[in-house]
Amino acid sequence: MKLNRLSTLLLLSSLLSAGAWAAPKGAATKPSTPANACKKETVLQFNRQIGVWRLPGKPAFFFIDGMAVNAHGAPNAYDPNDQRGLDVLARAGRKGNWWSIATDNGKLNGKPLIQQAGPFKGFYISQTSLRDATKKNDDITKYVDSTLIPYFALPPQLLGAGKAMLGDLGMVLDAKTGKASFAIFADVGARDSIGEGSIALAGLLDIPTDRRSGKTGVGNDIIYVVFPGTAARPAWPRSIEDMRKTAEASFQKWGGLPQLKACFPNAR
Repeated sequence: MKLNRLSTLLLLSSLLSAGAWAAPKGAATKPSTPANACKKETVLQFNRQIGVWRLPGKPAFFFIDGMAVNAHGAPNAYDPNDQRGLDVLARAGRKGNWWSIATDNGKLNGKPLIQQAGPFKGFYISQTSLRDATKKNDDITKYVDSTLIPYFALPPQLLGAGKAMLGDLGMVLDAKTGKASFAIFADVGARDSIGEGSIALAGLLDIPTDRRSGKTGVGNDIIYVVFPGTAARPAWPRSIEDMRKTAEASFQKWGGLPQLKACFPNAR
C-alpha cells in the first residue's frame, strides 16, 4: 500500500490535536490483568538505571526512559553541505562509515546516495532499518519517513526471537502529561542507546524536535510498551489506521491504562 503524504499529515495532525490517547469505542475497559498487579520479569537489564520487563505469560515488554529524537528516513534529514537538513550530518556518519545514509553498495563504506529528483533533490537518502523491499535503495520512499510516521528505535539486544521484530507495534506514553501514541518499530539503534523516537512520534507527545539547534528530546518519563508478533507481512509499508487499531487492541489485551499505572504508579 502506498502512503499518501498529505493524507498522512492530516491524520497525524488530527491525532495531535486530540491530545492523549483514549480507548476506541467498544474497547474493553476491564484489564486482562488485575490493576494492582505488576509482577515484572526482567527481559534485559540495559544498564544500572534502565530495565526492560514483561509480565508473566505475556509477550509484550516495556521500559521507561527519555526520548532522543531520530530524523532517519526523512527526505530532508541530511544534506551534503550540512546546512539545510533537519539534523547535523555528523549524526548520520562520516566517509567510510555511513550508518544512517543509503550507499551505492549497501555497506557502511559505500558512496552515499543523493536524491536526484523531488522537493529535496540534492539531499542524502536517509535510511531506516525497516524498509519496503520492493523498492531500490536510491528511492527515498523505500524508508520510513521520520516526519510522517510515529516510530521508535530499539537496540539490537531487543531484536530477535522472543523479543521484537522490525515492524512490530507499540504504545508510547509520557508519564508526566498522559499524552500517548501508537508507534512502529522502524529502526535499530546503537547497543548503548535506548529510548528513541521519530520526529512524528515526538511531535504527538509534545516533545521538542529541533535536532539542529539541540532543543530536542526529553531525558526521562517516557514509557514504551512493545508488542512482539504485531508486525504485518510484509512489515512495510503499512497504513496509519491499521497500525493505530492493531496497537490499541494489543494495548487493551495487555491490560490497558490500569495495567500501565500498576507498573508505573506515577504515570498520569
